Amino acid sequence: MVRSFASSPLPAYERGVELGRAHAADVARTTRRYADLFARRGEPGFDAHAWAARFREVVGDTEPDALAEIRGIAAGAGLDELDVMAVDARTEILAKADPYGQRECSAVLVAPPEGPAFGVQTWDWYAEMADGWFRWRIPRPDGSWIETVTEYGLLGKIGVSSRGVGVLLTILHHEADAGDDVGYPVHLLARRILERCASADEAVELCCSTPVAASTSLTVMDPAGGATVELFPGGPGVLRPSEGLLVRTNHFVTTAGAPGCLVGEDYPTTFIRRDHLDTTLRARPPRAPADVVSAMTHHHPDGGVCRHGSEAGETATLATVSITTEPPGLDVLAGGPCQGVVQTYPRA
Repeated sequence: MVRSFASSPLPAYERGVELGRAHAADVARTTRRYADLFARRGEPGFDAHAWAARFREVVGDTEPDALAEIRGIAAGAGLDELDVMAVDARTEILAKADPYGQRECSAVLVAPPEGPAFGVQTWDWYAEMADGWFRWRIPRPDGSWIETVTEYGLLGKIGVSSRGVGVLLTILHHEADAGDDVGYPVHLLARRILERCASADEAVELCCSTPVAASTSLTVMDPAGGATVELFPGGPGVLRPSEGLLVRTNHFVTTAGAPGCLVGEDYPTTFIRRDHLDTTLRARPPRAPADVVSAMTHHHPDGGVCRHGSEAGETATLATVSITTEPPGLDVLAGGPCQGVVQTYPRA
């Protein structure tokens, strides 16, 4: 089941309060799960709250509305502000706790020679968090909107805007992630792209000008095409589609990021998934998101695109998300691509 929430056209803090009140139990559960995860992944005495406080300063300086919305969610749900901030900086805090961390998710950008670009992503994460995400529509007073598939308390992840700008996200790991510096959280950067950028080129420029503290591959698109920005402290690297196709998994491929990549041959699934998708989709170029979803219905003993972990600590594909840029829209399948039927929402 895909759970969804549509905000009212409110200012940032009030929008956060509205979501926090409506989903107080869900936000609280998410904060508890991440507090447990930070403790498991970090050394004894690892202080996630201290890191959250440092990231809060960066967010407040960079995007005050984002911090206001986080504060609103916390107030609405009756939670400590730093607990919600820790969720919004969870990629960065997990990298500080354990820079090797979890390595999943596959994303595909298709930029056909004729027709608008589109993208598909599997979101793979801990199986016990399967009930911790939702589809969120955020309207603006001027009639514009953004939609994102994200976790309760987290301002954004995979998404699309009414301008036809889309964002996909896959985690990376770089040796620079373990440093003491802080930067703008990558999930909040994805949300910022959806709110501020009118094109993929603007999104690439925003990514390249934003200091980060953890590695992530953000794939951005608009009707004319797109690119991947491999973010890492000291980066980034930029990758463009080749013959209309760009496949991203969990290892660096740009010359800027590859030398510091912490994912090697000891973790074969990232290479298996990328090779499978690249080979399959080049042999039969996809004409629509459904073609990519079909190619993602891939299982392999060493880690396929479609993940089916069920025990605590195992990874599973929690959602399969398709994005179209013209008309702009977002389709969500609960679970992996092999589940069969995409739940489609009306496009505006």
